[in-house]
Amino acid sequence: MDEKNNKVSLTQYFQAVDRRLERKGLYPRFGVKIRICGQLIELRLPTEELAQVARLSVAGFCTEEEGKPDAIFLYWYDRCDDYLPKGEAEFSSVWKSRDETGNLVIGTDDDSLVGCDLVRQRYYFARALPKKEPHLTCRHIMVNAFARWAKYNGMFLLHAAAVGYAGTGVLIAGRGGRGKSTFAVSCLTCGLDFVSDDYPLLTTEGPTRAMPLYSTVGIRAD
Repeated sequence: MDEKNNKVSLTQYFQAVDRRLERKGLYPRFGVKIRICGQLIELRLPTEELAQVARLSVAGFCTEEEGKPDAIFLYWYDRCDDYLPKGEAEFSSVWKSRDETGNLVIGTDDDSLVGCDLVRQRYYFARALPKKEPHLTCRHIMVNAFARWAKYNGMFLLHAAAVGYAGTGVLIAGRGGRGKSTFAVSCLTCGLDFVSDDYPLLTTEGPTRAMPLYSTVGIRAD
């Protein structure tokens, strides 16, 4: 408990979430380690199939490095309204909490939970068990959690494609399905460098640089 205001910190809340996941057998068991932006990150997922999707999408960053990761991302399936304080769901379809130890968002309409524990560098993403994995899962399943991680590591995550030439670059922003990926790939025929087709990480300090988080496209020889 926080002695000043007698409230549980979000770090303590997430520690309780960890205990709940262990007790219910929901703790993500399948790991993928990546090295990105100078940090070692471990992704923990609920199924081997989902872990394989993650490995394919972040293939360029996968690593077998040993040692304690700089951050851990947890993704699991559960009823997210079960994580709400009693009675909160009656007032809003989105419940938010923030303190100096982290932040948390629970959507009762889409049944999702996204949070970050800044003290332990653990990032949380849960959703109800889907009947069928949506196309979004074949992209990156923890974009919202990565956005929070980027915010506290001198970067931000932008929904855009990115191409470059001779050390300079262009961001191609737009809503989903508007052709960002198609346009970015077509730029290759003009001699431009492909950086990202969906969610690049951008630096916020020093010269602006764009780095890919993952890729959703493939190019065939023909």
